[in-house]
Amino acid sequence: MLKRVFITVLTYPTPSHKYIETVCTAGITADGEWIRIYPIQLRLLNATRKETARIRKYCWYTFDLEPRTQDKDMRKESHFCVALPTTCEGHVDAKDGWKERKQICLRTEVFYNYRQLEAASDTRRPDFISLATFKPKEIIDFLAVPKDPAETEREKNEVLENLRMQGELIEGFDIPEYWKMAQSIPYTFYYVFKDDSDTEYRLMVEDWETMMLYLNCRNQGEQKAIEKVRDKYFNEFKNKDLYFFMGTRREAHLRRWKKPYSIVGVFYPPKEIQPELELFDKNS
Repeated sequence: MLKRVFITVLTYPTPSHKYIETVCTAGITADGEWIRIYPIQLRLLNATRKETARIRKYCWYTFDLEPRTQDKDMRKESHFCVALPTTCEGHVDAKDGWKERKQICLRTEVFYNYRQLEAASDTRRPDFISLATFKPKEIIDFLAVPKDPAETEREKNEVLENLRMQGELIEGFDIPEYWKMAQSIPYTFYYVFKDDSDTEYRLMVEDWETMMLYLNCRNQGEQKAIEKVRDKYFNEFKNKDLYFFMGTRREAHLRRWKKPYSIVGVFYPPKEIQPELELFDKNS
């Protein structure tokens, strides 16, 4: 079936034995519903396609999809990608205070209480959800926690081994060049925040943009790169109208993890200026 999707979520790639590496790609359908699309080998795809055919955030695409079967993935939002779109059908820019982006991205229910979000994700519910929009009440901190070096090395080796085993999938493509892109991130990033009950939570951030900012700044030194990421995601975003796009992993539902969600996307339109403040500014 064909589905028109506005892409809002691209997570940093994770190693996959079957697909080399996969990206959690998600968005809002033209009907205003959350949808998850996989497998998408985004770095490989974007490296080998024309600019107009690459998958990017805040763009409309039409995908040929099939719902995942219950035995493979019980999450109703999950769909298997039969055929990728051949072109972007329209990019929505950030003009007018992200007006059009907000109209699309905030069509679904917005959660303000994390316990209510967890309850909505209970697999014992026939209508349980695995993707959602969440509005934190207060941002407490943004953390970069070093990974175990052995874990980082394992991730790199898994990607490289999958590339070797599946060379036929990328025939004619320069594997060493691809390998330069397949960099493991030696940190796990977390947001510490409060919900509307003033309860404090710490959740992992998997947004592609977070990881790429770190990689792009790493030539300035490790500590400087961390400072740059924290400055943007903590200092700058505290002054934004911040939302989290939340997603679960299939394993979290199967094993009934206590905290099934991670932050798979960060949505940060500017705060709207109140009319009375606007008037005050004009008269000052």
